[in-house]
Amino acid sequence: PRGRHPMATMSNLLVRAPRAGPQRRAPKGAQSVGDSHTLSLFVACGACAKTSSRGARWSKSFHRRNPRPCHATPSSQPVCPATERDALVRLAETQNRGIDHTPGDRAAMEAAVDALLDACPPTTTTEKENNTSHSKLSANWRLLWTSEKETLFLLKSWPGGSGNGVAVATQAYQRIDVHNKTLMNSVVFSNGNAFDVDSSIAFETETDPANGVRTFFQFTNAALKLKKPIEATLNLPPVGKGWFDTVYVDSYLRVARDSRGDTLVVCRES
Repeated sequence: PRGRHPMATMSNLLVRAPRAGPQRRAPKGAQSVGDSHTLSLFVACGACAKTSSRGARWSKSFHRRNPRPCHATPSSQPVCPATERDALVRLAETQNRGIDHTPGDRAAMEAAVDALLDACPPTTTTEKENNTSHSKLSANWRLLWTSEKETLFLLKSWPGGSGNGVAVATQAYQRIDVHNKTLMNSVVFSNGNAFDVDSSIAFETETDPANGVRTFFQFTNAALKLKKPIEATLNLPPVGKGWFDTVYVDSYLRVARDSRGDTLVVCRES
């Protein structure tokens, strides 16, 4: 069924708690808050996270251990006032990507997102300029903040960043290719190991040109890449589909709200 979570078939690994969060506004052109297709299947590899390996398919540029600084790409897209955007980014950093965030922290983050949307509402009018267009959505995105529990579980349980000059912090990424209608979520652990979830995507504009914020996804493959004690790839059967609304995106930052009630903040690496 629509919205079924991939972890529904792995309930012995994780008992999902009911989600309770502040009510948030749906953006203009969207029916309700949406689904960021974050990294739910990754909890399935919890015991293996320290021995999974980086995948070859997305190459060094995506599975590198040292994240690149986020940057704005040259763009003719209108730039919204930096005050609200910069405040949101600072808050995400202060809250350590959402790890151990409290209800008060969540409320503060949602208020910061709403302030950004007040300053710069989502573009929903034309295929060329809407928030699901290739120029805006296609990129390698690195996680700055999320409320998604499974992702936060992995970031907290295997944080990396030992400070010895070798290990770096475990990172979560999302790669979107609008032209090929693909989405890949990846958690790259501090030793370079990775767990990837692939999806096919479609857009609300295909049936409703006025809605330029919603992206539908369906999982197509999940792979745990092992390096030690043996080098291998373990494919897992993905189950689930849903949608997310890109409520804000510019040449640097993207914010999404999803069908599970989660919020995702990511920055563009390339």
